[in-house]
Amino acid sequence: ATSSASEGATARTLVLQRLLASGGLLVGSSAESLKARQLADDVRAEAVLRWGHRQVRVRGRMREGSAEETADSFCLQLKGFRLGLPMLQQGQPIDEAGHVALRARYDAAASRCKGALGDSASNSPPSSYSAYVLEPACVEFYSGGHPGCINDRFLYVREGDATWTRTRLQA
Repeated sequence: ATSSASEGATARTLVLQRLLASGGLLVGSSAESLKARQLADDVRAEAVLRWGHRQVRVRGRMREGSAEETADSFCLQLKGFRLGLPMLQQGQPIDEAGHVALRARYDAAASRCKGALGDSASNSPPSSYSAYVLEPACVEFYSGGHPGCINDRFLYVREGDATWTRTRLQA
């Protein structure tokens, strides 16, 4: 989730591509997207990772990835994504005829590729693509399922660069 004064809070689903050695969460997106505009206004962000009765919330500051992180992020994308992304203007309006034409353009490019969208999908990110890294300031772990909501919930807060303090929270 990101936020700006003019557009308010927004949430979306992203693919977590990698957990970096620093503890940062690597994602990729259009540098022209709503999230990129909001991050230019306010670098605070939050991610929620959920499975079953468990979740992890990560809050911190999002930074634009380096050229190396951006290249890495783009190469982690599926080949079809790498083929189609340069054709898009993410989040911009398009009419039905334009959408149909864009699909036809993608289908034609995909049919020229060898294998399953293989060999001619670019490994170089377009200028409109960037990696983003959420650098955590706090991480909350929650494991639910107790009938009385007496669940495990822990908040870890980063103190400086390497020290984390842990607090048990009530669910």
